[in-house]
Amino acid sequence: MGHENGELGGRSEGKVAPDVLNIVIGVPEPEMLRFCGRRFQILKRAHKTCDGTAPRSRRLARAVHLDTRCSGEAHGGCQAGCLLFWKEAWLRPVEHGAGTTRNAAERGEGSGSEFPRNDLLANVYRQQGDSLRYVCQATQIRTASTMLHWWDLRQYFEDLQSGNVSLWRLMCGCAGAICLAVGRAWTGFELPVRWLFDHFHSLWKGNPFPYRTGTIPKGQRTPVSTLQLQRGELVRVRSLAEIEQTLDTAGKNRGLYFDRRWCRTRTEPSAC
Repeated sequence: MGHENGELGGRSEGKVAPDVLNIVIGVPEPEMLRFCGRRFQILKRAHKTCDGTAPRSRRLARAVHLDTRCSGEAHGGCQAGCLLFWKEAWLRPVEHGAGTTRNAAERGEGSGSEFPRNDLLANVYRQQGDSLRYVCQATQIRTASTMLHWWDLRQYFEDLQSGNVSLWRLMCGCAGAICLAVGRAWTGFELPVRWLFDHFHSLWKGNPFPYRTGTIPKGQRTPVSTLQLQRGELVRVRSLAEIEQTLDTAGKNRGLYFDRRWCRTRTEPSAC
C-alpha cells in the first residue's frame, strides 16, 4: 500500500464536503482543505499511532498517511507540522500510469482559499475562561482510536502486509523490545543489555539503546541553554551522553521528553 496512488475528493458549489468536515474524529481541520482534489502517493497505512499524553499505542481504522502535513495556520500558527491522517473514505484510487502530479487547478477545481471556512474555524478552538484551547487531530487522537496492546500480533502482520516496514526492521524492533524486557525483569541485567545493544546496534543499522533516562532527580530543575537560534542556521545535535546530562530520571528536560530513537550515528550539522 505504501506505493499506491490516491486522489482526494474535491469540493464544489462553494461548500465543503461533509466528508472533509469529519476529519478523523469529527474535529474540523481547515489546513486539510487545500489538498482536496489533488493526487498523492500513499505514504503509509495509519493503522496505529502514539498517544502523546502517555507511552502507549493506539489503533486506528481505515486511515492512511499521505505526504501532507498541517501548516498550523488555523491553529494559532502551530509549528509542529503534524503528519495528517486521511480516512480511506475520502480517497479514490488513481489508475496506474495516470501520474501523481496533476493538481486541483489542472483538473478545473478551485483552491482551498476560495471556499468559506467559517464553519471549520468555529470548531478549531474552545473557550476556557480567558484562554483558548485549540482542537485538532493530535489533541483528539485518543477519541479517534482504541487501545493497542504490544502483544496484539495483528499489528505486526499488518505492518508487513501493508509495506509499512520490512521484515528486517520488524525483527530489529522486536530485538529492542526483548532487550528492554530482559533489562527490566531481572535486576543487574539492565546495564549489560544496554552495553551489548549500544556496541552492536550498527550491525542492523539501528540506533543506540533507546530506553534510558537522565541522572537529575525528578523534581529538580534541569539545565537550559539559550542559543538565540534563527531559521536557516546550522546546528549540531549533541551526543547522547551529553544530552543525558540534561535529563531527569523520567527522561525529560523541563517537561519535554527526549526519545533516544532520535539519535543517529551521523554527526553532520543540520539546518534549523
